[in-house]
Amino acid sequence: MIHFIARHPIAFAIAVVLHAILIVLMATNRFSDFEGSTPVSVAESTAETDSETEPKAETETPKTAPAKMAPMRTFAVDAEQVQAQLEKIKQQEAAKKREAERLQEQTQTEKARLEKLKAEQKEALVLTEKAKRQAEQQRQKAEEARKLAQQASQKAEAEREKIQIARQSAEKARQAAEEARKQQQQAQQLLEQAKQAKEKEEAERLALQAEIQQREADKRRIEAESLQARLQREQEQAEAELAKQLAEAESQQRAAARAREMQDLRETYISSITAAVKDNWRTAAQVSDEAQCVIAITQTPKGMVSKVSVKSCNDAADAQFKKDAERAVLRAQPLPQPPVEELFERNIEFIFKP
Repeated sequence: MIHFIARHPIAFAIAVVLHAILIVLMATNRFSDFEGSTPVSVAESTAETDSETEPKAETETPKTAPAKMAPMRTFAVDAEQVQAQLEKIKQQEAAKKREAERLQEQTQTEKARLEKLKAEQKEALVLTEKAKRQAEQQRQKAEEARKLAQQASQKAEAEREKIQIARQSAEKARQAAEEARKQQQQAQQLLEQAKQAKEKEEAERLALQAEIQQREADKRRIEAESLQARLQREQEQAEAELAKQLAEAESQQRAAARAREMQDLRETYISSITAAVKDNWRTAAQVSDEAQCVIAITQTPKGMVSKVSVKSCNDAADAQFKKDAERAVLRAQPLPQPPVEELFERNIEFIFKP
């Protein structure tokens, strides 16, 4: 009961008020009934007395009757209203009870849902932690796999280098073997030629011996003719070989002379460029007679300088000397042309000493 009052204080207050009203109404109705009963009794006594003493009392009875019935009608109407009010209150209480039960059921459902949600969140948290651990394990495995792959790649690269070195060594060995085979073939050919020459000489010797035996008379003549012919052939061969050697020597001499000539022409060409630069040397600074630099230029076929730089200088050449040397090169444009077209060099270096 106390638990119900604590849960429904408003309903309990309404019930108390309604009960108080009901008690007041009941008390009021009883008092009204008591007051109404007194006139009825008097009226009845008067009616009875009048009926005995005066015959006209019958006409006064209807006047006292309404005073007796009025309170009864009032009580009946109030009781119905109270009953209706109580029924309404009961219905409201029942509705509130159903609502409370519904709310309690909803609360229980919500509580169960929250518990389920907490359990799901806890499970999700566990799964998340598990997934994190698995992801970390996978990451570690991936890192190990990457390291292993890197090691394998390095090992494969080392093996590839070893294979490359082995291939190069094998190629060198093959080339050496091929060269040895060629030399062996040449030696074999020379040996075969010597053998054939020896066999030929032996055949000739036997033929000559047979001819000497058969024709002793013609021996000296045939031998002399054969010797003379062989000497003639050998002389012709020697002369041809000598002519060939002389031609080769002459060709080498001509090539050497051409190389010397081209070298002289190149030196002359470089000297002409150096001279042109010296002719265009201008400086306001005090320059040592020992100052010199190596100047590198890049030129076009028409002698126009596209790039000039001072590569190295001795201690006597200062920064001003270097700048003036570069300006002298630029002022010397176009540079002298080579005596022959094949001597042209796009990049030239020369020692500049004013």
